[in-house]
Amino acid sequence: MVNFKIKLLYMVFAIPIVLVFGEIMPIFIANNPTFIQHPIAITIYYLLITFIFSLFIFRISPLAVVMAFFCFGVIAEMLVFGNIRGPTDLPGILFFGIQYIALFGTPYLITKRVLKKKR
Repeated sequence: MVNFKIKLLYMVFAIPIVLVFGEIMPIFIANNPTFIQHPIAITIYYLLITFIFSLFIFRISPLAVVMAFFCFGVIAEMLVFGNIRGPTDLPGILFFGIQYIALFGTPYLITKRVLKKKR
C-alpha cells in the first residue's frame, strides 16, 4: 500500500499547480471566466481527481501514469466538459491529453524527486 505521506505530498504539490496553470492562467490568457464563476466546484473537482490519482499512480510504471493522465484528460474533456467534439477532433484530443499530462504529471515528478532526495 502506498504511504499516506506520499499521497498527501502529491496532493499538496498538485492542487496549487493544477489550479494556477489549469484554471487561473486561462483567465488571463484566454479570457475564460469559468473558474471565477465556479471556484468552489472546480477546486473540489481537482481535489477529488488528485486524490484518486494519488491512490494508484505510485504503484504503476511511469509510462502507465502518463497514459492514465492522457486518457483521463481526453475522457473528461470530451464527456464531462464538452471541449472535445468527438473522437475525430485530433487537435482537441492532443491538446487536452498533453495538458492533463503536464498538469498532473508535474506534481508527480516533483513528488518522485522529493522522495528520491529523502532516501
